[in-house]
Amino acid sequence: MPTIEPVEKITPESENNRGLTACDPLGIATAIDGVSVNTTSPDLFINNNSRAGDLLELETNTANFLVDFGSTPNGTINAKTATFLDSATQIFYFDDVTIKGRMQVKSNHNAVMFVAGDFTMSGASSLTIPDNSSA
Repeated sequence: MPTIEPVEKITPESENNRGLTACDPLGIATAIDGVSVNTTSPDLFINNNSRAGDLLELETNTANFLVDFGSTPNGTINAKTATFLDSATQIFYFDDVTIKGRMQVKSNHNAVMFVAGDFTMSGASSLTIPDNSSA
């Protein structure tokens, strides 16, 4: 990872600039605006129809429902290759995500998700990211 320059420290003398300094040394906002692939993005819906809630497991390149009683989309969900922060990255694209069941990242995997619209968790939903993984 590249060395990041610290942002300018706001001192009491510069209170009139309070709130005008952005803390985004990696340029995440710009990087997100630049991430796109020519694909239609489905909605992701993880249902709560099973005993403990439907379960979607994310790997680095694919995602599959391990328990599925009405969740969508059906079948394997494939990540798309895109450049993010100057590196090739596998990204899962969705318009909207609604989790009423369970989502987990598989151990030793790193999942990147781009949600263009709303991300909602409700009820007894859960999102599990093991210590040796990331999302």
